[in-house]
Amino acid sequence: MKMMSREVDTNMLNKQIDEFISGFKTCIVGSLDVEGMPYLSALPVVKLNDKFYGYISETAPHYTHMSANRNIQIMFAEDEAKMTNSFLRKRLYINCKVTFIKDDELILREFERIHGELFISTIRKMDFYLIELTIKDGKAIFGAGKAYYLDSNLEYISQDTGKNKHLKHIK
Repeated sequence: MKMMSREVDTNMLNKQIDEFISGFKTCIVGSLDVEGMPYLSALPVVKLNDKFYGYISETAPHYTHMSANRNIQIMFAEDEAKMTNSFLRKRLYINCKVTFIKDDELILREFERIHGELFISTIRKMDFYLIELTIKDGKAIFGAGKAYYLDSNLEYISQDTGKNKHLKHIK
């Protein structure tokens, strides 16, 4: 068992991160418009081979934003009904690079498994495009004193003590 500063059990933390993500069908996605204003929305996602995949409509603001700026952030946040303290709500922020890709049968099957046949029939009838989200880095907040910087594999880098200046862009 690999232990780091402040007695962080990295194997346990990495398992908690995987389990946390597996409890979601959607995430919150943030992009920037051409004037630099943030835009948030929900994005149905699946995770395969250390990447996330989503479908967005050509008419959605995100489509235009992501076409101009491929850097986005996604967030998974604990259900409010399950949290015990609003300040300690579990959440995971992930910085990603977007690539528009062609439909892929393996990814479609995973979307059908997670989201159902109605989801698949909807995206086939409308103007939805498949996007691949390549993970750059992230930050997990799992409670008081439990904030962690993560690498591109969503594995522990360091604990956020409020003094980690090398990863300012994640804060």
